[in-house]
Amino acid sequence: MSTPKLAGTMAMLAMAFGVTTVGDKLDTIAKVMMETLSNRHKQADFEIGDGFNVAYAAYQRLLQLGFEPVKPKLAVRLARKLMGI
Repeated sequence: MSTPKLAGTMAMLAMAFGVTTVGDKLDTIAKVMMETLSNRHKQADFEIGDGFNVAYAAYQRLLQLGFEPVKPKLAVRLARKLMGI
């Protein structure tokens, strides 16, 4: 079930930062998502793969990289609420 969660997280992050086209910004979101995976319980690779998706950590990292959140509209406010920010 990790694929739907990652796809949903990527969609929420893209929406939060106004990324609407394929390109460098979307590639950066994907890269940051992979860099912020968590394995805090130190499980083996065969149990969890590369780690657990942490949407908030990816959001914070994108802010550090200079991504600007768009003016919140209904869908963005909903995505932020779902991400807990």
